[in-house]
Amino acid sequence: MLCGARTDASICCTTECERACVQSGRPSWWVYLYGYLTLGWFGATVVGASAGEDKESGKDRIFPLPLRVCGACQKRLTSPTEVKAALNLVPLYRQLLNKYPDAKVSSPLAP
Repeated sequence: MLCGARTDASICCTTECERACVQSGRPSWWVYLYGYLTLGWFGATVVGASAGEDKESGKDRIFPLPLRVCGACQKRLTSPTEVKAALNLVPLYRQLLNKYPDAKVSSPLAP
């Protein structure tokens, strides 16, 4: 791929484009404290009962991307930056990396 030689060898590069973020529906500690200071244990209990559900934003978008690379070029792909540059040579992967420019690419051959 990198040198243009034909090969059947390939590596699998795990690409983490996006991670889900879970926001707790429980009130902060200071809200419990305020409830306790104003109404005692009853206030703290009411605050605890008012806890909502956890909210999830985003999704886990992690893809195993196969990359066809000859044995000689595989030795050059030791850092995530080099792997990301190699993935950019494939048009479909380039579109994915343009959509997620902060994607984390793991190097399967890192020492």
